[in-house]
Amino acid sequence: MVTNGNVTTARTALARTLEVAEGLGDAPMQLLVLNHGLYRWQLRSGDLRGFSELIARIEAVAKQIDDPYADGMAHAAAATKEFFIGDQRQVPALCRIASDAPVHSAKLNTIASFGEWNARSHAGVNFVLPRSLWLLGCPGEALKMAKKAVQEVSSIDRPSRFCYMLMSVILLFLEIGDLKSAEDSIDCLLDWAARDSLLTYSRAAVGWQGWLAVLRGDSSRGIESLQTALEALHEDGYELYRPDMSKALGEALLKTGQWQLAYSRVCEAIEWCGTRLRTHETCDLLRVEGEILIEKPAPDIREGEACLLSALRLAEQQGLLSLELRSGISLAKLWANQGSARKGIELLGSIYRRFPDGSQTRDLIEAANLLEELRSRG
Repeated sequence: MVTNGNVTTARTALARTLEVAEGLGDAPMQLLVLNHGLYRWQLRSGDLRGFSELIARIEAVAKQIDDPYADGMAHAAAATKEFFIGDQRQVPALCRIASDAPVHSAKLNTIASFGEWNARSHAGVNFVLPRSLWLLGCPGEALKMAKKAVQEVSSIDRPSRFCYMLMSVILLFLEIGDLKSAEDSIDCLLDWAARDSLLTYSRAAVGWQGWLAVLRGDSSRGIESLQTALEALHEDGYELYRPDMSKALGEALLKTGQWQLAYSRVCEAIEWCGTRLRTHETCDLLRVEGEILIEKPAPDIREGEACLLSALRLAEQQGLLSLELRSGISLAKLWANQGSARKGIELLGSIYRRFPDGSQTRDLIEAANLLEELRSRG
């Protein structure tokens, strides 16, 4: 999967292995194949139809094993399910249960692939919890956890799983705006991927380089890298991060005046997410769609505002405070331009105040500056 792509032959082999393990009544091997094989294959594909049923199988097999670490693995898998297609607010509690699992397990560590790396790092927790905390409105805690996770696993010689986790935390660094940590982690990802010929991670990292370039003001270079990475992701069957890179590409294209292409790419991404149960990514893509409609040469203000309001409502329903903030910023700008600055101040201010004191992200800085500007207008 990580050297030649998320090919269907890999999934077929994993499914056959599971059949053999079930025939032998070997529950630990079933858990291994489900949790480290089929689970990861489906996540990498980006298509989460049937993911709930897969997690239910993991939980059922874990109950057959008299070992608390098996239960921890099941809770980590459940946290990932809630992160992508369930209730984001359930993720921290599920991750805490998974993290409390014992770090050593005599039964499960007899299978080498479970091993010390998984026990020590709780990879499933590190994969989703930092990003979940950011989405829920705790960016400081999210950033601290992400940096700690990178430090913990950097000394463990498990390249494929280290790269798997790095892909997720790089996305967090880019979303928050910690560009130095993003750059360092991208360099680390490329180094580890090259060392063990982990082709899919090397090709995907180009997308993170592109997004980083956009955030640093080099939109033309960023657009080229993001387009290259998106093509590679599709070829490799590794489309877990397709919505995020599509969003970054859409924003970059809009910034350079290519609004028609921006609109096409974002609408395509929204449709793709809708058929594959990608919920919180759809929320932020709707915001970008709204911004494109408002900023194009012949603005469609009504439809653009409707998209922004839809994005805001989805974020509110899912408890995604950081995405509420983004939609709030866009709506406040729109309403101010329409002569309703007070309305924008009330909305954005009510969202901004819900973040912990001292929180700093690129969005919070923009929100604070916008609020100050709108208030100064009197």
